[in-house]
Amino acid sequence: MGLVLVGETFRDALEAGLTDYDFLRGTETYKSDWTTKQRRTVSLRVLSPGGDGEWFVRREQGMRQVREVAKRLLPQDAVERVRRLRRRLSAVRG
Repeated sequence: MGLVLVGETFRDALEAGLTDYDFLRGTETYKSDWTTKQRRTVSLRVLSPGGDGEWFVRREQGMRQVREVAKRLLPQDAVERVRRLRRRLSAVRG
């Protein structure tokens, strides 16, 4: 069903005269069924020296490193299950 819905959104975009379709962030496998191109997302943060923002960024970087190690160590199907769970929890909190 999801495949059909994505195809329909492509059709709507083409009919509207759009030339780009952005899947947004993430590496979900269904995205590679539709394209071979990838764009990188770049973000910039400006923090005041010594503020709470520095602590937050360090914590976030540490969590990102933990996730990357877990992705390398866990089987791919386990990684996909965790992603689905995180999306469900995010939608509930949303």
